[in-house]
Amino acid sequence: MYKKDQALKLDLAMNGPAILDNSPFLLKARDEYNRAELIREYNAGRYQDKGLPGIM
Repeated sequence: MYKKDQALKLDLAMNGPAILDNSPFLLKARDEYNRAELIREYNAGRYQDKGLPGIM
């Protein structure tokens, strides 16, 4: 039983559960992450030479 349990855990870790790419929670989390990364890069000066207005 232990070996079967470990094999199932390994299979889950390697293949993972299916994630729907149209999940509203996943899309919201992705959008929040992208926004945070954009703000971080903007504040670090990455887009300063482009003449863009402030993000906030």
